[in-house]
Amino acid sequence: MTEPTAPSPPTALLEYRSQSHRRARGNFRFRVDRDGGVRVQQNRFDLPDHHGWVEDYPAAAQATLVDAEPRLLAILERGGFFELAAHHDAGQRRDGGLQVLAWHGPRARTVVLDRDKLPGFEALVGMLLHELSIGELLSAAARR
Repeated sequence: MTEPTAPSPPTALLEYRSQSHRRARGNFRFRVDRDGGVRVQQNRFDLPDHHGWVEDYPAAAQATLVDAEPRLLAILERGGFFELAAHHDAGQRRDGGLQVLAWHGPRARTVVLDRDKLPGFEALVGMLLHELSIGELLSAAARR
């Protein structure tokens, strides 16, 4: 007789994170799993080293996006994600932040903005935030 095994954790389909180079408070990230589960986490206070995450993602999805892969892929295509250069760096600036958007579905790729702004990227992230209702999820998490 074999022991039952715990289910494997869901694999991420899409991940986004926005981090300051100077502080941890306010940094936030979200992920959408292949099964459509949506998780969001935002740092509510600083860490001694100013980097990283105060806590892990919630164990359970906070929402579910039905038909996640085709819906997200359509937003990424409409937003020009697949045409963006993979890395944008503003060089020696000491301020600013790091934004990373990683797609693990068909045509997998990652785009990194380090202390830089990129026309269209903010609009693309905005479309994703809207589609996933990230603002409402962050508000609900803050009330807990």
